[in-house]
Amino acid sequence: MEGTLLALGAVPTMEGTLLALGAVRTMEGTLLALGVVRTIEGTLLALGAVQTMEGSLLALGAVRTMEGTLLALGAVRTMEGTLLALGAVRTMECTLMALRAVRIMGDTLQALGAGRTMESSLLAL
Repeated sequence: MEGTLLALGAVPTMEGTLLALGAVRTMEGTLLALGVVRTIEGTLLALGAVQTMEGSLLALGAVRTMEGTLLALGAVRTMEGTLLALGAVRTMECTLMALRAVRIMGDTLQALGAGRTMESSLLAL
């Protein structure tokens, strides 16, 4: 495959829910989707269909809420083709957290590994 291949394994959450990460697809040398399916209080969140811009990874996973708002889960926008974060942002009180520099107080952040970017830069959260 062209570009960067991110191989992520299964990560257990604190409430016994498994996040099955796999089926990593690439498009034009960029990671396109993670294919993550996760449940939050009975709501099925289908993560995927990540759009890229200028050959850089823009976001890892996206969830469409009931209000139609697109939120980035476990993803940060890239700067100059450098992947800033890999992982999943845990929710707190049913509120989806999506921060640019993924920094959340408490046990709300779970790192799901690390990957190589086109610039060979690596940031592990």
